[in-house]
Amino acid sequence: MMDGESGNERLAAFDGELAGVNMTGQWKFEALLQKAIGGPAPAGIPFKWSWETISAMLDKSCEALKETTTVRRTLSFSNPALPVGSTHALLGAVQMVLPGEVEWTHSHAISALRFVIDGVDGLSTVVDGEHLPMAKHDLILTPAWAKHDHHNDGDRPGVWLDVLDLPIVAGLKQVSYRVPNTKSQELDGRPRADGDSRSHFLRRRGIVSTAGSPPLRFPWAETEAELLRQASQGVDPCDGVMLEYFDPFTGESVLPTLSCNVQLLPAGFTSVEHRKTASSLCYVMEGSGTTSIEGHSDIEWQERDVFVLPNWVWHAHRNRSTDERALLFVVTEAALLRTMGIDRSERR
Repeated sequence: MMDGESGNERLAAFDGELAGVNMTGQWKFEALLQKAIGGPAPAGIPFKWSWETISAMLDKSCEALKETTTVRRTLSFSNPALPVGSTHALLGAVQMVLPGEVEWTHSHAISALRFVIDGVDGLSTVVDGEHLPMAKHDLILTPAWAKHDHHNDGDRPGVWLDVLDLPIVAGLKQVSYRVPNTKSQELDGRPRADGDSRSHFLRRRGIVSTAGSPPLRFPWAETEAELLRQASQGVDPCDGVMLEYFDPFTGESVLPTLSCNVQLLPAGFTSVEHRKTASSLCYVMEGSGTTSIEGHSDIEWQERDVFVLPNWVWHAHRNRSTDERALLFVVTEAALLRTMGIDRSERR
C-alpha cells in the first residue's frame, strides 16, 4: 500500500513523467480491469428488423438504384448503439438482384456469406470461377479475397441475407478492395456434383478430416436432413438443436472469423437462460417466438425477421407454437474467439 497522500503525490508525479515520454503505468487501467471481472461488457443493444420493414425498403431500393454494377443493391442493418455494424463484430444486410441483372466481379479482404431468402431458378454466385446455384436457405461463402459476381437469369427477384466480418477487419485496419476489369468471371470448368456436396459439413465439434478443397455452397436439403437426424438424438437446454457448418476437411469453421449455425427450437421449447462471449445475428427461417434479454425489452420475432444479440447478455429463446418448430440461421464471431481461446458460454 502507498503511504497516504505522499504516495499518491509521488505516483501522480511519476504519471506525469511517463506521459512525457509516451508511456503509461498499468495501474492507470486497474479500474477498467475491475469492471471486467465476470466477463466482457456487452457492446451495442438487442435490436430487430421486421421483414415488413426490410421488404418495403428493398422495393424502394429498386427505384432509388435502377442499375447495379460493382455497386450492389444491398441494405445494411445498423445497430443504433454502435458507430458501425449490426453487432460490434458483424455486419448484416439484405441484397436484391433483379431479373437479368449481373452484379460485377469484385473482391475484398472482408469475408462474407450469403444465406438465400428468395431463391430463383437461374440465381447464382460465381466465386473464384466456381458457379454456385442459390436455392432457398442455401449457404454460400465468399472468403476473404475471393472474386465474386452475382447473376439472376430467372424471372423473379432474388434476395439473400449477407453477413460480413467488416467490423473486425476495420478494427484491424485491414479493409482493402479490388475491382477486376471484368463484368463476370470465366467459369473454371471443373466437374462438380449438383449442390457441390463435399460433405458432411454439419457435425458435432471435435471431428477432423483429411485436407481437401473446402465447399463454398451448403445446400439446404442436405442441411435439413442432418439437422433432423441430430434432433432425434436429443435437445440442448440452452440452444435446442444447434449445428455449426464446418469445413469437412479440417473440422474448422467454414470461415476463420464467422461461425455459421442452424438452430431448431422444437414446438413449445423454452431455453434455459444463458449468455455467450460472441454476439449473434439471427435470421428467422420458420416459425415465431420470443427472445427475452436481461435488462432489455423482449424481442418478438416471426418468419423472415432479423435480430441481433450483443455479446455476453443473458437471454432465453421461446418457441411460441405448441405444434410447429422454429428455425433460425445464426451467425456469430465464435470462430475467431475459438482461435483466440476466449470463446465461452454460461447458463443459469
